Amino acid sequence: MEDSRAYRVLVNAAAAAAAAAPNRVQVPFGGGSTGRPVRDSYAGACPSGISFILVLIVAALLTTSPLPLVASSPGLRDHWSLSRRLLSESTSGDAAASQHSVAQPAAQPVAHSEDPPYAYSVHGGDWGGVCSEPKSRFQSPVDIVLKDVVNVPALGDLRQRGHYPQVQANVSVYHNNHTFEISFHEDNRIRLPMFDVDKPYNLSDSWDASSYAPNGGSRSKPRAETFHLTQCHLHCLSETEIDGSHFDVEIHCVHVRHGGGEERESVGVWAVFMNRTTGGADCDPYLEKLLAAVPELLHRGPHDLFPVQLPGFSLSHLLPSDGTYFHYYPGSLTTPPCSEGLLWYVFKNPLPICDRHFETISDLVQALNGRKVQNFRQVQPLHGRVMYRWMDPKPDTEA
Repeated sequence: MEDSRAYRVLVNAAAAAAAAAPNRVQVPFGGGSTGRPVRDSYAGACPSGISFILVLIVAALLTTSPLPLVASSPGLRDHWSLSRRLLSESTSGDAAASQHSVAQPAAQPVAHSEDPPYAYSVHGGDWGGVCSEPKSRFQSPVDIVLKDVVNVPALGDLRQRGHYPQVQANVSVYHNNHTFEISFHEDNRIRLPMFDVDKPYNLSDSWDASSYAPNGGSRSKPRAETFHLTQCHLHCLSETEIDGSHFDVEIHCVHVRHGGGEERESVGVWAVFMNRTTGGADCDPYLEKLLAAVPELLHRGPHDLFPVQLPGFSLSHLLPSDGTYFHYYPGSLTTPPCSEGLLWYVFKNPLPICDRHFETISDLVQALNGRKVQNFRQVQPLHGRVMYRWMDPKPDTEA
């Protein structure tokens, strides 16, 4: 609705300016450059064909650009910038990268509001492009088979690597037509561990997944780099499976490491499960405040930010008391465009969730995606990827 109004304002302004110009020619306006019909049929005057083309270009930018929305939230602004910067594929120059390069993602776009619509009716089985083409060998989510994991004590405790300050006032919540998302105004960041690789993953059909491994054995110290939070969101049921089983909910917190010079951006995601318990769990007070916004969100459009007062909350609140987690690379986005090259960290043990909160999340997901439709993608083949694990030596103590 806002786009149509902006387009008409621009057309009228252009026509008014052209009315005072000499050598006018009459040019009929038939439809918008965005592919949507313009409700008002208008014949405007234009001083030249070039000016008219410029008007159409500016109109297209105004009607399609999400910059006003992006500028209103640091999390969304970072997400938009990332989607624009990860556009070009790696070229043959990647093969000449310096030895022991840090793990990096393949350069492809991250999903945003301009990406084609998709649905969960068959849980991603009908998604095209990178999501399903043959050379896309390293997709997410995956099924973690416990008997095949490799312990790497040197990965370290993720909970001790995060800088997650307490919220001073509010957070922003919104939906993206598929799930509930939350962005923070504070600078949330974490130092994620990763192994060095001789040649970064570059979408090559010949790239060997087994090359991503601790050099010198499982006790060699990995590299750690700082990643900044962009947003967290929910899936119901979980996307990641453990030994073939889902959990009730999976939270993904997406972090970005901004590249410098010719270095590409890196994306790291940590995931936490939530599960209902046999005896029933107490309802979390912070989640209570967040989910109280659900009725309002359902009356708003996608990415329409809604503030929720949440003073005192920190992302550390979402990290399990047992810090055991799994790590693999490369993975991918679990929604179109399914860009590959992401670092994944999945905590093994779920947080408890009360029945009422689970039902609220489930109802929201179905309201956005369709009755009895849950927003998880089916698991993808490992294709030689190794699942590494850091085991918490003191799982009964709080981080």
